[in-house]
Amino acid sequence: MTSSRCGPRDRSTEPPERAASQRAVDASQIRAQRWGLISNHGAALGVLARDPNVTVRDLAQSIGVTERSATNILRDLRDGGFVNVRRVGRRNLYSVNLEQKLRRAGYRESTVGELLAALHAMVDIDEVERHAGDPRYGSRTTPPSTDSVE
Repeated sequence: MTSSRCGPRDRSTEPPERAASQRAVDASQIRAQRWGLISNHGAALGVLARDPNVTVRDLAQSIGVTERSATNILRDLRDGGFVNVRRVGRRNLYSVNLEQKLRRAGYRESTVGELLAALHAMVDIDEVERHAGDPRYGSRTTPPSTDSVE
């Protein structure tokens, strides 16, 4: 009679040095999964900048959280002045306040627009600027031009 294992691998039969090494790798992987370079709030801001018509469900899927968490993140961003929400029919339309100052110590002089421009691979800032002033996308403040005058 054979039994199948459903749980984690039994390491009690492995040499102690291999088991310790594997535990260190497992702990390292767990620590790496606990944090990300961009927070869920930052990721949500990027999604909203790309797609002002996104639904809460699609936002949640995009950033890998539950719909309830996405709703809480949207509320935080709205309450913090990072996002404006306008009801259009049965949907919400989101606009990112590109002039909003960041809250992190050491970055308080930088704006959301500057951050999104720095993360240009994630957000096409040109598209966000194209939507500025377009009534279909709500009121949006555009960042100052970075073009140099010659």
